[in-house]
Amino acid sequence: MARPDTLRRLLVAGVLYAAAASCWAWGGTGHRLAAMVADQDLSPRARAAIRSLTSSDSLADGANWMDEIRNTAEGRRMSRWHFVNIEICQPAPPKCKDDQCAPAQLELAVAALQRNPRGIDAAQQIRVITHLIADLHQPLHAADNHDFGGNDLLIANRRCKDGACSLHEYWDSQLVKMLTRGASFSEVAARLGATVPAQASDPLRPWDWAAEANRLAIKYAYGFQGFSCGPVRAAELTPEYDQAAVAVVAQQLARAGHRLASVLNSVYR
Repeated sequence: MARPDTLRRLLVAGVLYAAAASCWAWGGTGHRLAAMVADQDLSPRARAAIRSLTSSDSLADGANWMDEIRNTAEGRRMSRWHFVNIEICQPAPPKCKDDQCAPAQLELAVAALQRNPRGIDAAQQIRVITHLIADLHQPLHAADNHDFGGNDLLIANRRCKDGACSLHEYWDSQLVKMLTRGASFSEVAARLGATVPAQASDPLRPWDWAAEANRLAIKYAYGFQGFSCGPVRAAELTPEYDQAAVAVVAQQLARAGHRLASVLNSVYR
C-alpha cells in the first residue's frame, strides 16, 4: 500500500492528471508494434489486397486511426468500442449493452469484411480490426475494479513520480517504452514476432481474447502490494512488478500481431 506521504502527493497530482488526461494520446507505440508483428505474418495474397485497399505497405499506418478520430463525431460513436468491462473480483457477465464493446464490435467488423472483402468500407474495417485486436490484448482494456480500467488508480515509481500517470496509462504506454528502449520499432517488432511465435491452433475468438486479457489483469496489472477489491486510489509499483509486467506486454503485443495476421489471412485467402 502506498505510504501516507506518497498517497497525499498522488491525490494532489490526480487533480492535475484528470484535467490533462483527455489531451493525451494513448498507446500509439503499442498499436504500431502489434501491427508491425502482423505485417511479418501476412500471406502474399492478404498483403497485396491490404496494400490495394489502404494504399499503404504496413498495417501500422492505420493502427492508431481510431484513437486519432476520438474527438470527432465518428470517434465519439466508437468511444465504447475500445474496451470491455469484465469484473476482476466477482463472477459477472461482461458489460456490453447493444454490442458497444471491443469483442462484439470486432466480431461485427470481421464479419462485414468477410462478406465484402474489397467493398467501399473494407479499408475502414481493416483499420478497426487492427486497432481493436490490439486493444483487446491490453489487460486493462478487459478488466473492471470499479476504477475505469485503472484510469482512476494513480501510481508512483521511478517512472511515474508524484502520480504522473494512472495504472491504465502505465500499461498503455510506460511499459511499452521500457520494452522499446534503445531499439527501433522494426527491431522490436521482429524480436516480438520471433520470441512469441504464432500458434497454428490459436482460436480466433475475440471473447476468448478478452477473457485471457482479464486473467492477465488479475494476476499482473492488479498484482501490486496493497490491492483490494473495489477502487484503490493509489499504489506504488516495484521493480519486480515492472519486470513481470513488461514480459506480459511483450507477450500480448506479439499475440495481437499474430492473431491480427491470422484474421486477415483468413479473409484474403
